[in-house]
Amino acid sequence: MITKLTLACSLFAALFVNAHTAQAADLGIGLIPDDAAFLASTLRGREQYDRIATSNAFASLKELKSVEKALDELAKQQTQPGNPMALAMMMMQMPDNQEAIALLQDMVATDTFVFGTSSWVTFSKLAKKLQSAQQAANIATITKGTDLELDTGATLNRLIAETLAANTDQIVIPDLVWGFHTTQTDAAKKQLDRIEGFATSMAQAQPMLADAVAREKIGAGDFITVTIKPDPNLIKMAMSNVVKFDDMEEELEKILKRVGELEIVVALGIVKEHVVLSIGGGTEHLQAMGSTGGSLLDTKPFKVVRDATEKPLTSIWYRSQKLAKAWETSPEDVEQAKKFATAVAEANELTPEATAEAEKLVGELLEGYASRMPEAGPWLAYSYLTDT
Repeated sequence: MITKLTLACSLFAALFVNAHTAQAADLGIGLIPDDAAFLASTLRGREQYDRIATSNAFASLKELKSVEKALDELAKQQTQPGNPMALAMMMMQMPDNQEAIALLQDMVATDTFVFGTSSWVTFSKLAKKLQSAQQAANIATITKGTDLELDTGATLNRLIAETLAANTDQIVIPDLVWGFHTTQTDAAKKQLDRIEGFATSMAQAQPMLADAVAREKIGAGDFITVTIKPDPNLIKMAMSNVVKFDDMEEELEKILKRVGELEIVVALGIVKEHVVLSIGGGTEHLQAMGSTGGSLLDTKPFKVVRDATEKPLTSIWYRSQKLAKAWETSPEDVEQAKKFATAVAEANELTPEATAEAEKLVGELLEGYASRMPEAGPWLAYSYLTDT
């Protein structure tokens, strides 16, 4: 009897653990690579909508005369010949479009997410340095009222150009990815074929985009990609209009070379049971989605989510430690600030003694500030439905 009871308890425990694991594994964030910089996920969208739509507050809202009038006007426009709304409704009645509408409704019903790849950490590091350059240019206001005149705009452009030239490896187009769980994968594949045909015909009408559209197998997914390379001549013209320094040709060439290497890639596809849209500088991150490698859901910060999957989760937010550190004050910031102080001092033709004093002051201020700041770490929060 004891043996049978022990066996029954063991089986029950195993079933509970497996069910708990399956719930966690079913989350769309299980597809996301473990080095994601940030995440926002919305769950149970249809359930949340139904709760709102059946609430007394929503019923009272629909009874307002202004709302009733607006709904009546909308209904009239849908029946007026030649009205754009009526034409749109006619288009929506086509079988393929009806399927697309049903697919979109299904995609936002249960599990959606948007995340930024690790490229956002790189982008943030450069953005912080550019912010420091702007702050350094503002130091020019100190000279106001003296006989030293400084073109603040020219100084800012110079510092920005110097910063970009010194950090060309951080000039990137960050990747942003949306994911939508769907139960209608066959319909999703059919709509993907429709979009491919439309995108190809549109691209062929533009000589510069003739080879931009491609159908690719990327990692565990099937994608349509549209790749756009920036025109180097247009970039050079734009930069020459903003930055006009005869002694900075080398820096500008470095920037132009790096920007010329970049490309904008829009990818739309299907990964397992998810429709995925990616906009950014490449598709490398899509290789890792849904692979056997590390998942964001398996990382240490997400233990609280894994432990809470028995709750009716409605949203999850996350910011990585690396992204947080990219914006915190660091020793490199102190050195960068000293360099900017030197650049501003030289632009104002200050004496070496005054320049050294400015560097020392900036360094002491930043070091004191940094010593009082808490260490940056990962941040995560979630919400869930309750009965009240």
